[in-house]
Amino acid sequence: MKNKLQEKLKRLKNSSAWTFDEVLEFLTGTTSTQIEDLESRVHPPVPDIRYVLMLETRQKTWPAREEYDERHEFYTKGNVEPVRKSLAEHFIKNGWAKDSESSAERKNRIKKEENQYLQAQDQFTLLKMLKRAIQDRDIDSVNDIDTYPIEKWRLERGSVLSWFVTNRKTISPLRHFPNDTKDILNAMAQKRKVHSQNQLESKSQAPQNIDSWNQLTLCVLGSGQMEVTVAGETFGDDLLKEIMPGYLYRLLFHITAHAKPFDNISISKEVFKKEYIPRLRKVLQKGFKVNEDPIPYNKKAKGYEIKFKCNSNFPEESFVPQDATPAGVARRIKNVKRSIDEHF
Repeated sequence: MKNKLQEKLKRLKNSSAWTFDEVLEFLTGTTSTQIEDLESRVHPPVPDIRYVLMLETRQKTWPAREEYDERHEFYTKGNVEPVRKSLAEHFIKNGWAKDSESSAERKNRIKKEENQYLQAQDQFTLLKMLKRAIQDRDIDSVNDIDTYPIEKWRLERGSVLSWFVTNRKTISPLRHFPNDTKDILNAMAQKRKVHSQNQLESKSQAPQNIDSWNQLTLCVLGSGQMEVTVAGETFGDDLLKEIMPGYLYRLLFHITAHAKPFDNISISKEVFKKEYIPRLRKVLQKGFKVNEDPIPYNKKAKGYEIKFKCNSNFPEESFVPQDATPAGVARRIKNVKRSIDEHF
C-alpha cells in the first residue's frame, strides 16, 4: 500500500491540475471516501471497557434496571468480548471469564483508540477545510465547480500549493500523513516558498524598494495577463501570482482593467461579503512593502480609490456599462485561462 501511494504521488506531482481526492492523498495519504468512512466508524475510546476471554457461554439474564446494558444476550465461550468494567469483574469473579489483556496492554489500547479517533476527526476537519477553500475560491479550479460534482473537480496545482503554504500551520496538525511515505506535498511547498522568497528578495525584482504606490503600474494585456512595472522596471504577472491566491489576482485584474474608483455596486456583493478587498489590500502592502493603503475607501465619494497606476490596452471609449463586471471583462479578453465571473 505504501509503495502504491508513493508511486502514485510521484506520478501526480508534476500534473498541472489535481482532483479533490488526489489533493487529499497528498495531504493525508487517504481519499475522501476513506476519511468519511473512518470518521463514521471510529468513536471516542471508553476507558471503562475491558476485553475478557469467555471461559463459559453466559446468557444475559439480569433485569434491565441494573447497570449492565450490553449489545447482545449471549457471551460465547472462546470469544474475546468488550464489556464494562463492572460486568468484567462479575464474570471473572464467577470464573466465567478472564482478562485478555494486561493493565499495560489496556492502556496502550486506549491510547491507540484515542489516536485513531483524533486522526479521524482531524482528517475529516481537513477535508471540510479543503472543500470550503475551493468553494470560497481560495483554491482555483480549471473547471466550474458549480457545474461538476466534487469527484470531477480539477484543482490547479500551483493554487493548491499556495493555499497549503499560506495555511501550513493550521493544516499540518490535521494531516496525519503516513510516516513511512515520503511527504511530496511538503517538499513541493517548501521549494515553492523558497522560490517565492528568493524572487521577492532578489535585487532584480526588488518590489519592496518602492516608496509609494505611484511607483507601481499594472497593465492589463489582451492575453488575459498583466504586466507589472515597479519603479520603472517591468516584469510579468508571476510577480503578483507569487504573492496572492488566484481569486485575489482576478479581483486585481478586474480593478486594473477599469482603472477607476469603484463602489459596492460595480463589484459583486460576494466580494464585499467575504472581505476580498481587505485581503487584497493586506497582500499588496506585504508584498510590496508599502504601508500606505493601496485601495483606500473614500467616505465622501462612497467608493474605493486606486493609488497605484493602471493601464489597459483596451480603448476606454469601447467600454459599455455591462463591461464593468467580471463577466464583461472575461468576454472581452481572448484565451483567458480562468473565468473571472465564476469566482466573484
